Amino acid sequence: MKIILSAALAFFLLGCNDDATTQTAKKEISQQAHETATVVAKSTDDVLKKAKEATSVVSEQVQKVTQKSIDKVKEVSTEVVKQVSQTSHEVVQKSAKAVEKVAKDIQTSATPAKPALDGKQLFTACAGCHGSHAEKKALGKSHIIKGWATDKIVTALHGYQNGTYGGSMKGIMKGQASKLDDAKIEALAKYISKQ
Repeated sequence: MKIILSAALAFFLLGCNDDATTQTAKKEISQQAHETATVVAKSTDDVLKKAKEATSVVSEQVQKVTQKSIDKVKEVSTEVVKQVSQTSHEVVQKSAKAVEKVAKDIQTSATPAKPALDGKQLFTACAGCHGSHAEKKALGKSHIIKGWATDKIVTALHGYQNGTYGGSMKGIMKGQASKLDDAKIEALAKYISKQ
């Protein structure tokens, strides 16, 4: 830029002098100005070319970094969605179990519990023949059942029910035993075995 100004100033100073020296100087200055302008134009083109190349490289790098960022966001998002889904599923299962338990508790509290069978109370029907503590032979003919093992009493009562157990008392005991279900037989056997 300075060279162009110098050339322009030289033309101005030389002015209208038409001698040969002036003409030669003008030509040289003109040639130098032209060469300088060519160099400046070439340098400008080189700078623009390098700027375009740098812009292209920067653009590629930005695209790569952007794509990596997008890929990482997708990866993290997928993992987060997976974890949220799994946690939601676990929460739903736990909630369902809790609701089921509450419903079961409500049903249990709403359904009156069956009272435990009282072997002592059941034995009052037997006490007339066997004694209040199972210490007598029934009608003077049967065994004393006080202290028998629970399973022996259960077997005897089931035998009376189906007619496979008992001697002379078989007929009387079949009628008595037929009134008992398994739960009552178990309650009676436990009570008698502890006498």
